[in-house]
Amino acid sequence: MAGERRILERTVGAFSQNARKVSDVAGKAGKRHQFKPDLSAAGDHSRFRQNLFGRTDKYQTYLKETNIRNPNPWKKGISYHEAGGEHLNKVTGKSVGVPHVHDPLTPGGIRKPYSFEIPR
Repeated sequence: MAGERRILERTVGAFSQNARKVSDVAGKAGKRHQFKPDLSAAGDHSRFRQNLFGRTDKYQTYLKETNIRNPNPWKKGISYHEAGGEHLNKVTGKSVGVPHVHDPLTPGGIRKPYSFEIPR
């Protein structure tokens, strides 16, 4: 009976250890696809991604941080997504399809892009 208990503890320990590893990987999966600001940029700038056909399908703008107490040199501006799923604007209660823009100044944080925000 003692031998059975030891095997059970090892199985539970291995399971919980694997669960932690899966959650760590799952937590990092989203960050892997996020853009990082260009630290050598002199001012406001954008980072973008192109698909296999050379069309820009995602971009993120970065603005110079104006708060002198914030140590980050950049703050996120608008983010354009041409691929992916719908998002819910929690303020208006409407579903916004693709393409869409994540805008920190918009109530609810998401909206349809203006014509000048869509890459050509």
